[in-house]
Amino acid sequence: MDKTRFEYLDHLTEEIPIIFHFNTIKKRSFVFPHWHPNVEILFTTSGEGTCMIGSETCEMRPGNLVIVNSNFPHTIRSDDEFVKYDCLIVDTEFCTQNGLPTEKLRFEPLVTSEKAVALYQDIVREIASDSLFHQAGIRVATLNLMLYLSRNHLDDANQGQIRPSADNENIKLAIGYIKSHIDQKLTLDEIASEVGLSKYYFLREFKNATTMTPVEYINSVRCENAKKLLLKKKYPIHEIAQKCGFTNDSYFSKVFRHHTGLLPSEFVKGQDIAIPGQY
Repeated sequence: MDKTRFEYLDHLTEEIPIIFHFNTIKKRSFVFPHWHPNVEILFTTSGEGTCMIGSETCEMRPGNLVIVNSNFPHTIRSDDEFVKYDCLIVDTEFCTQNGLPTEKLRFEPLVTSEKAVALYQDIVREIASDSLFHQAGIRVATLNLMLYLSRNHLDDANQGQIRPSADNENIKLAIGYIKSHIDQKLTLDEIASEVGLSKYYFLREFKNATTMTPVEYINSVRCENAKKLLLKKKYPIHEIAQKCGFTNDSYFSKVFRHHTGLLPSEFVKGQDIAIPGQY
């Protein structure tokens, strides 16, 4: 099937209760830890990667479905030169209205069933369809997949843990605090105190939940913010460093190069010669 025909569904509506898009994670890059009430289903198309869901590690391999349960923090990184995958996010309210309370269910994180993959591909075909019944087809196909997963792929061993653990909730609080203070000086003692944990316990649990130390995460967020400002070409590099919370230009350049493989000035030049449509 020609994926260039696919529609990006980037918001939920009553008619189409899913979000659908493609993503590519290159080496040295990752999806920041985040969470949401809707179940997220990842289908790897090429390359290899890792999805951390809470403290659990799931391998992303072509043809596998990775299921991220409601409200669980998760992050994705490439184990290869890149990993390409489809991302399907299913509206919780749509599922609940149809008798599938996904917020109260815990699915197996890794599903390799041929039947599940075939039902997922039915959704993809409906998304690509331009038929008169396009919207109805998406709704029916989505419900078929979620019903099959609910009947056959619940994580029975952990079904009692409907919500993320208290530790994961604390990490979610820490991530929120970091993001809201990312342009300021941040210390580990300060963040740990904010979420009510000892510093050393916080360090361990943060690494377990995100695969990164807090310092690595803070620097990564700052570098991603810096990339956006560099692309605008409105500010000198030293001002961007300050806006993103770096204490000096040399440290900014060192961290940015570690994060992207390029100095800030090289990153800007690279964007000038980027190939249109490359991703």
